[in-house]
Amino acid sequence: MGPQHDHDVSGGDLAEQEHFKPTGTMFMLAMFVVVIVLLWASVYVILLSRGVTV
Repeated sequence: MGPQHDHDVSGGDLAEQEHFKPTGTMFMLAMFVVVIVLLWASVYVILLSRGVTV
């Protein structure tokens, strides 16, 4: 009989690390993008209210 490989020999939860999804990081990144878009939208509205044209 050959050696049995029933367990991971690399030490650690390799399967869990491969499928790790950084949901908190993605949420913070999405919130950052939303804040930047809203800030630029407010700048655009201010410029339009002042009658600034390109």
